[in-house]
Amino acid sequence: MWEAWKLLIRVRRLDLHSFAGEWRDFVDSPAVIGYQDCSVPSAIIPPAVFPEATLIRIGGFMPYNYFRACVSTPSIIASLEMENLQGLPQPKDGCCLFVHLGHPWNMDDDFWRNHTIYEETDDENGIPVLRHGGPMIGHLQPLVGKFVQLKHLKISTVGREVRRDVRWSETREKKRHSEIAKFIKSVAPTLITFNFEQRAGLETIQRWQVDSYTSLLTQSRRPMDGYFSEFILPVLLGGTWSQLRRLSIRGVCENVRIETRRLLENVDFTPETPDIIESAMHQWL
Repeated sequence: MWEAWKLLIRVRRLDLHSFAGEWRDFVDSPAVIGYQDCSVPSAIIPPAVFPEATLIRIGGFMPYNYFRACVSTPSIIASLEMENLQGLPQPKDGCCLFVHLGHPWNMDDDFWRNHTIYEETDDENGIPVLRHGGPMIGHLQPLVGKFVQLKHLKISTVGREVRRDVRWSETREKKRHSEIAKFIKSVAPTLITFNFEQRAGLETIQRWQVDSYTSLLTQSRRPMDGYFSEFILPVLLGGTWSQLRRLSIRGVCENVRIETRRLLENVDFTPETPDIIESAMHQWL
């Protein structure tokens, strides 16, 4: 596939959405425990593709370096839409297919089952190395300052709906939203349109994913709304938007979904619009 895509050097508009759910959707057969076929590469390193694409829409589940390969020439991109980018778990860039043997990386052979116990890392250039599965993080930092002609930006993402959902890391989410904010700030001076949208994930929380050790019985707002207020909103209010003509913010301060309320029936959800959101609405109006 990559060899074919390398030939498409005159593509100007790219619309790519991956519906893969795991690594086996990208590789034929990961190595089994105790077996290593040296004729198979230990990582998939795709070449840079679509070097003349100026309008890019990309989303879905994919390895981190697939995203980098498709967004290979940021200096000429005029429109970028990132639709709920989800990174696959990886012990290193491109995924080591023999990670079951992972002794060189001091990893246990259960990485795929318990990968979140390992700390996420970057290389000396800020490129993601070890990554947990979930919303992409670290993919934007190396691109800060490189989108010098970007006119249109859309960021669509999912976020944490309830604090008792053990699938989400508070530290990771704050770091992810901080990265998004820095990227937005870096491209704000050239943007004509900016769209930001957040929502809860498609997979609703299950009872076994609820933190049973917390005494939290009230929740005034969704955690994702708090992250938006803390990191992204200050950029919207304080950034340089000299060219901006249209701004769209969706999914902020929405109610917790009915199915989630039913599961956590002992929690009192009282929606509260942060004061800073209200003042921002008046300022933009």
